Amino acid sequence: LRKIARAHPEAKLLLQVSTEAQIEEASVTIGCSLKGCRHLLELAKELNVSVAGVKLQVPASCKDPQAYTHALSDARCIFDMGKELGFDMNILDIGGGFSGSEFQLKQVHSVIRPLLEAYFPSESGVSII
Repeated sequence: LRKIARAHPEAKLLLQVSTEAQIEEASVTIGCSLKGCRHLLELAKELNVSVAGVKLQVPASCKDPQAYTHALSDARCIFDMGKELGFDMNILDIGGGFSGSEFQLKQVHSVIRPLLEAYFPSESGVSII
């Protein structure tokens, strides 16, 4: 964050969050845990760096649609932390790379759609990508 603040002070950042599924699956985890988010948000505020949203990374090979339940719940918590610290967070990147069959994709959709509507309703102004 310090390098970004020096080199690109106008950057708008997404905070990449590692999911439980990613932590279990990968030997190298990319992103921070939910516990580490508060510290990073506070540091971003101190450095006057803009955090525009959250990027979730559920592994493409994850077959458990419930991994998205935890990831979206974490994202809502992070958006709330960001708001508390004064950030205007308006982007949620739920990732990509959905693998598996059309049936599995429909299962994931059936899990995430009601959560997105509950946690990030259209009137919230959050763009979901």
